[in-house]
Amino acid sequence: MLSVKKKKRLVVAIFFIAALAVLSLILFKITYTKVCNDDSCFSLALSACQRAEFMKDTGDARWYYKIKGASAGDQCEIYVKLAQLRRGSMEILKLEGRDMICYLPYSIVESPQKDIERCHGSLREEIQSMLIQKMHSYLLENIGQVSREFTRIV
Repeated sequence: MLSVKKKKRLVVAIFFIAALAVLSLILFKITYTKVCNDDSCFSLALSACQRAEFMKDTGDARWYYKIKGASAGDQCEIYVKLAQLRRGSMEILKLEGRDMICYLPYSIVESPQKDIERCHGSLREEIQSMLIQKMHSYLLENIGQVSREFTRIV
């Protein structure tokens, strides 16, 4: 039969082992990130805003997504990186390797970069800069036609 002192040591040891097991389980749950290999897996994770990562190949580009989890309010935080571009001008190739953070409302399943207004980071800034430059060039090339259309409307 165990002495009182040995029983106390046994109870303390069991308590510490149980606490360590619970702590390990919590840590695993917090840090675990599911790796998706297809769109359906990623869409399912996105709809529930569960931590997951996915490399999507669209033909012209390769995108890396990582669902980070819930953010402030009812938003799901997703890290987006343009990992590789396979086609495009030298100007567009500047986007390769850039990244941004996007925020989607819960249960919205769409490409995070679809609505660029929900994102921030160097990828978004560079895309916006390129769009502004293209619009500026278009206006300069077609200023006469734009001016005629404007006066016709007014």
